[in-house]
Amino acid sequence: MLPQSNPSKYNEEYEKVVSESVYKTLNQVLGSAAANAIYFYLEKDYSIKKDEIPEKLDSFCHAIQEYLNTGATPLEEQILKNLHSDLESIQEAVGYSTNFIDRFKTLIPQ
Repeated sequence: MLPQSNPSKYNEEYEKVVSESVYKTLNQVLGSAAANAIYFYLEKDYSIKKDEIPEKLDSFCHAIQEYLNTGATPLEEQILKNLHSDLESIQEAVGYSTNFIDRFKTLIPQ
């Protein structure tokens, strides 16, 4: 289970993992030039900086859907897959419970 003793530290870690998963996915799926263009337009059109995506997730999803239309759904699915994998890697590194409730709680920022 992720450390819960410092909720702000936990939220920072969670936001970092989300940002990195989005970055990784955009580069995997679209390539670095297109990913950089997406980040440019996110900041220009939606005032969303790369590191603000976790806190502005609704706006990010709206922007991606506007930019990519039907291509947004597979991208969003891949982001979720990468995020899940990245969160599991962190949980394994610190040791986590196999109890469903404990594992579920680790996925939700406190």
